[in-house]
Amino acid sequence: MNIRCFIFATLSMLSAAGHAASGTIQFTGAITEPACVTDAAAERTQVRCSRAASVQALKIGASSAVAASPWDLAVITQTVTPHRRDVVITYR
Repeated sequence: MNIRCFIFATLSMLSAAGHAASGTIQFTGAITEPACVTDAAAERTQVRCSRAASVQALKIGASSAVAASPWDLAVITQTVTPHRRDVVITYR
């Protein structure tokens, strides 16, 4: 008897989890600035960010580093290994 109740309860939860709720997301405003652009050359990484039609650049050497982007829009993490350079931009 307990096993049947457990199976019934489990099946009820699984069938309820399969249904998606619908809804509407309201957004007010506009995204007007493009994402920062990264250029990784052999000797350095350059990150260019634009804001209000003005562009600023940040240059990071060829080693691992953590830095704030121009206008403090994001945190830039650069990880360097012998044959690879990873640049991650995390926007605020």
